[in-house]
Amino acid sequence: MLTQLAYRNVKRSIKDYFIYIITITIVVSLMFAFNSMMFSDMILGMNSHMTDYMFLLVLFSIIVVIIIAWLINYMTRFMLDKRSKEFGTYLLLGMENKKISKLFLCENILLGIISFIFGVILGSFIFQLLTAVVTAFFGKDFNIVIGFDIKALLLTILYYGAIMFLVTLKNNRRLKKMKICDLLYVDKKNDVIKIKNIKKSCVMFVLSLIAGIVALKGAPVIVTLICVVFFIYSFYMGISGVMVMVFSKSKVLKYKKTNIFLFRQLSSKINTMGFTMGTLAVLFTLTLLSSNYAVGLSSFKDEIEQYVPFDVCISVLNQDEKFEDVSAYMDENDWIKESIVYGIYKGATSTYTDVLVANEISGGYFQYDTYLKVSDYNVLRRLLSLDEITLSDNEFLIHAVSSASDSYIQYIEKNPTMDIDNITYSCKGVYSENFSQNGQNGAGFILVVPDEAVSEMEVYYSQYAASTKRESNEKLYKNLKNYILQDADKWASSGHRDYEIDHGMGIDSVYMIYDNIMVKNGGLDYEVKAAIITVVSSIFYVALVFACVAFTVLAVQQLSDSAKYKYRYRILNQLGLYEKERNQLVFKQLLIYFMFPIVIPIIVSFTISMKLNQQLLRGTQLEATTFTFYGATLILFLVVYSIYFVATYVGFKRNISL
Repeated sequence: MLTQLAYRNVKRSIKDYFIYIITITIVVSLMFAFNSMMFSDMILGMNSHMTDYMFLLVLFSIIVVIIIAWLINYMTRFMLDKRSKEFGTYLLLGMENKKISKLFLCENILLGIISFIFGVILGSFIFQLLTAVVTAFFGKDFNIVIGFDIKALLLTILYYGAIMFLVTLKNNRRLKKMKICDLLYVDKKNDVIKIKNIKKSCVMFVLSLIAGIVALKGAPVIVTLICVVFFIYSFYMGISGVMVMVFSKSKVLKYKKTNIFLFRQLSSKINTMGFTMGTLAVLFTLTLLSSNYAVGLSSFKDEIEQYVPFDVCISVLNQDEKFEDVSAYMDENDWIKESIVYGIYKGATSTYTDVLVANEISGGYFQYDTYLKVSDYNVLRRLLSLDEITLSDNEFLIHAVSSASDSYIQYIEKNPTMDIDNITYSCKGVYSENFSQNGQNGAGFILVVPDEAVSEMEVYYSQYAASTKRESNEKLYKNLKNYILQDADKWASSGHRDYEIDHGMGIDSVYMIYDNIMVKNGGLDYEVKAAIITVVSSIFYVALVFACVAFTVLAVQQLSDSAKYKYRYRILNQLGLYEKERNQLVFKQLLIYFMFPIVIPIIVSFTISMKLNQQLLRGTQLEATTFTFYGATLILFLVVYSIYFVATYVGFKRNISL
């Protein structure tokens, strides 16, 4: 009988639980999608480091489960309050608390199963999307996998089941202790507007502005963080008093249309929820900042690949290295399509290195300018499937990373020539294709000259580059690293050399990819990609859950109060307010309430993100502005915001319908 009654209640009230179903569906879909990532053979097989990095995702999953447990508990309390009068009536009719508790348990189980099924279905699509992103990031082909990973499904059931068990246990205890009067008069409780602490609120508001100014002045990181948090909390705890004071003194604003009603609706909530609003604002700020950083990192695929354009590229500090052991291994295993052993030459000055320094392009550079013979340069271009370049006897060219090319273009406009051994050479141009210039073919740039021009120069260090017959991979990298290059002194970056050399590593970026052995699709580039994918996935996971938590709290706060607002709107209807005007008033009330805790986070996160994005883009060749990452983040944030706002608006209108 209880099961049938629970089924009838769920069927009848499912529209009222729309926010609950949306929230549970989203969090279950996220849990299932990221659990599927942790067990996906396709993703784990991308790189040997993916298995290690997935432990970070497990750690974040545990944090997320704790957050979701609190969220579901918060939602079920809302459901209990909404059904309180109904449960009180059951008690009046003679039903025992124990049976009501079982009825509520059955309803939660039914709603939980419905939400879980929708969540798993949505999660499978999210997993396919995540897999497509990961495979594209690694440059692999994506194949749709139909079906569920049983391990991921069981882990999701375990997480969700444990959460629902603990939440239900807590609510059952609450139900068993509640009396008839507690249940019948839950919706009669009202908030009281507090205006006696206006001075205190104004002081808090002024202090928040001072903290905000200090944070903007560029204080130390710890001081800035403390000021930002204090600014957010004190702003929301102080703004209510300022609003009450301003509104009360402005008769024009106060008595315009339905403003006095709207103010009364919002002021008591804002007064009593200052700390809650501050907490929600902090959550929104963290969500926007973390999502901005994740979007920024996820854009670095092409940036990573610029570091490893050659299938194989090996650097040695020995001046006369022949790479015989490397060539023997590559020939023996039928890897080589074409290869070259060449030297990077040491100039007598640092003129072109100084161009980077003068333009404040920070990095680690060689002590002297680096040179490359044009014959070797053309072989290297051929390895990269680039057109060869012809230089006349008195010409040279500059090959630089794209982030430094503009500086060199401006420099050669004023200084179009250079002298080597009393011979003048004219600059043919500046080239900026990916050319492995993080300590391999120069550090940020290299000067390409006729072969005869380096006849009197000494070799700075030796290089080996090759194109392969098949796609290079992690196995090739490990074999070169572990089996071929046995002589640690010979191959280490601080190994034997005939003279001291301050080995350059190129222009500073968010990260530096440098190794003596660079293998495309198998070396440090894949390791960095694996790390970025894990960090980005984890950040997005937590950020989306934070957003769901904050928006759910906002929605539940309004929906839980909508029952008591029904009487107030009925009075307005009797005073002549039409339904269209009432709906407009509801829309305005909810919009202000939803916008109130996100305006400051948007301003704060935008200010911080612009500075953060400048650091992300420094020294890169990404065609993005500092606003690009934040703009994408804000769009995603507003999409989630719109879903919750619309659901709240529809539910609120239904609850106050006359």
